[in-house]
Amino acid sequence: MKLITWLAASLCVIASNAMAQSTLPIGGSFVQAEYLDPQTRVSQLQLITSEMNELDMDTMVVQSTLKKSCATQASGYQWVPGMPDAILDILEQASKKNIKVYMGLGYFTDWWSCTPYYANTGATIEQLTPGIDAIVSIVGGSPYASAFAGWYFPDEPDFANPDDAEFAAVKAHYQQISAFVRSKFNKPLLISPYLYTPPGTQPLSAQGVASRLKTFSTDTGIDIYAVQDSVGTGAKDVGWGREQSVGDYYYYASQAIGRDHLWSVNELFDYGVTLSSGHGGAYLPASIQRINRQLSLASTAYVGKRLGWLPLTHMTALTLPSNGTFYGAARLKDAYKAIYGREGTMLVPAYSWATPPSSNYPDTGNKMFDTLPGDPKSFNSSSWVGVPAWQYPDAASGKYAAEIVMDFGHTSKIDWVATQMLNSFSGGIFLPDQMQIQVSPDGINWTVAGTYLPRCYPTGSGQVCSTTGESIEVRPESGSSAADDSEYVFSNETPLGLNSRYLKLRYFTTSGWLFFGEIEIVSKP
Repeated sequence: MKLITWLAASLCVIASNAMAQSTLPIGGSFVQAEYLDPQTRVSQLQLITSEMNELDMDTMVVQSTLKKSCATQASGYQWVPGMPDAILDILEQASKKNIKVYMGLGYFTDWWSCTPYYANTGATIEQLTPGIDAIVSIVGGSPYASAFAGWYFPDEPDFANPDDAEFAAVKAHYQQISAFVRSKFNKPLLISPYLYTPPGTQPLSAQGVASRLKTFSTDTGIDIYAVQDSVGTGAKDVGWGREQSVGDYYYYASQAIGRDHLWSVNELFDYGVTLSSGHGGAYLPASIQRINRQLSLASTAYVGKRLGWLPLTHMTALTLPSNGTFYGAARLKDAYKAIYGREGTMLVPAYSWATPPSSNYPDTGNKMFDTLPGDPKSFNSSSWVGVPAWQYPDAASGKYAAEIVMDFGHTSKIDWVATQMLNSFSGGIFLPDQMQIQVSPDGINWTVAGTYLPRCYPTGSGQVCSTTGESIEVRPESGSSAADDSEYVFSNETPLGLNSRYLKLRYFTTSGWLFFGEIEIVSKP
C-alpha cells in the first residue's frame, strides 16, 4: 500500500482555544418535561439533575407546561403530559442539586399553520390564566419554591427576519403578555429568540438584530434574552467567512442590552436542510470542534450564561426510556469533558491519506485536526477535504473506499473516533455506507475493531427513520435530493477501550465523493 508523505503533526492535547477550565462552559439545559415518564419521573429527575451537576449546569429551563395547536386553538391550552404534577418533583430535585428553574408557559406548537401566536393576544391571556394560577399555587405551596427562578416564554420570536411588521406585532404581543405574567407572579422573564431565517431570506445583520433587541427589551420589560445561535438549525457561521459570525451577533447584542441580560443557546446538533431523522445527519449530536467554536463565539465577555439545546438529548450518558438515547450522545459528552480539561484527552496523531484527496479539495496540512469543522452549507469551502472515492475501488467489499492512516507516536488508549462528513446532493457528495476502524501495533498487521453504519435517532414514539431499524439507507433514500443535505458525525457507538499506536479509518461508498471536515479522537481516563 502506497502512502503519501506523512503530514506534520505530533501526538498532543488538542491545540485550540479550549483550555482546561475549572467550570465547564455550558451552564444550563432545557428540559422537555413531556418526555418524563410519570411512573419513574422522580428517579429520572434525579439522574438528570445529577448529570447537570456533573457538567456544572446550575440552570434548568422547562420548555413548556402547557401547549395548544391549531386544532385545539379554540379550546385553549392543555397541560403537557405529566403536568402540573411534575412541577413539584422538578422543584424538589432541582433544589436538592442547587439548580434554579425557569418554568415554561404555553407553547403554540404549530402556529405558523393557522393564526400566529402574536395575533390573538387577548385570547392567549384568557387561555393562560387558569394554568398560570395553578402553577403559582403549586410553587407557592412547595417547600422548594426557592428553586423557582422565573418564567420562560416558549414561543420563540424571529429577530433576524427582516419583516418589520411581524416584529412590531410580536413586540406588541409580548408587551401585554409580560405585563400579565408579572401581575400574577413577579419573577424574572426569559425568552429565546433565534437567528435562523428560512432559505432565500436574507437575515438582518448583527447590528440590526441588536437594535431590535434593545427596542424589544425597553418596550416589553422582559429580563433575559437567551439568543439561539442557530448553528444547528441554520448553519450560522462559526468561522467559515460566509457571513457575519454568531460571535458578531452576540457582541452587538451585548452592546445593546448588556451582558447581564444576554444569554446564549448553543445548539449541540448537526445541521441538516430537513431537521428530521432519515435525512442525512440532521439533529444528531454534532462534532465537539464545531461546538467549541460556538461556545468560544458566545464569549463570557458578551453573555452572562450559556444554555445548551439539548445536553440531555445530544450530550449525555443517560438512557431515558421516554426519549431513547441519541446515537453519538455519549461520544459527545466524553469529548466535551476532554476538550475542556475535565477528564480524558483529545488526541492529535500524525496521519497520511492512503487514498489522496483531490487537488481541488486538498488537505493542505493537518486539516483533519485543525479545529475548523467543514461548512455544511458550502462544499466549496476550504474547510472540507474531498476524496474522489470512485478512483479507489476496494476489491474485498466490491465498493469504493477512502482510507486514512494515523500514528500516535506510541501506544495510546483510544475510546472514541469520530469524523464530521458531508452530504450534498448538488455536489454529488454522499455519506459513506460504512466507517471501519482498524488498529495495529506496528502499522503492518491490522485488526478490525469495528464497522459502523449511519444511524438515526429515536423518539418517545419510536424510530423516525425512513427505513427499518436504525440504519439510514444513504443511497438512494437519504442522498437523493437536496432535502438530505447535512453534516453528519460518523463514530463508534460504545467506547473502544483499545490500546494501539496505529489507527486506520476506512470509509466505504458505492459512488461519488466523500468529504471530510474534522476527525476527533478521545481517550477516556
